[in-house]
Amino acid sequence: PNPTRNVIYVKGIISSTCNYRIYNINGKELQSGALSDQKIDLGNLRGGLYFLTLSVDGKTIQKAFKVVNTF
Repeated sequence: PNPTRNVIYVKGIISSTCNYRIYNINGKELQSGALSDQKIDLGNLRGGLYFLTLSVDGKTIQKAFKVVNTF
């Protein structure tokens, strides 16, 4: 998984309709919405492993990522 702190940048999405969902390792949905400016704010997530699901033009893409907190 790719580590991140506060924001995920999504490259290569050309469609104007892209929705996302973020799940924890137990499968609980923690955040969802429409992709804006090809970035997703993760400021409310604690450090840990998460899964990002993108829905674009009827296709679904899923990736794992790790949030690293530096408090």
